[in-house]
Amino acid sequence: MEGKINGKRQRGRKRKSWLGNIEETTTRRINECCEVALDREEWRRTIASNLWQETEQRKEEADEIPNANDQTSQKPKMGRAKQNLAE
Repeated sequence: MEGKINGKRQRGRKRKSWLGNIEETTTRRINECCEVALDREEWRRTIASNLWQETEQRKEEADEIPNANDQTSQKPKMGRAKQNLAE
């Protein structure tokens, strides 16, 4: 039950294991996850509810952080043709 996670991690951070990701996502120990996974419907409900909660948390965090690409705070840029006409 080992897997490799693609991508780079920050310097000094421990690698995350596949089992660690499952425990983190489900907020359960791996032996509990194995028991729940025997019942497919229960496992699907567990994963779906945890992913939904994680998505909601990310949305809340994103709302708290100002977006650097927010169009309302930046002046619209003109294309070269419009710039030439403006001059």
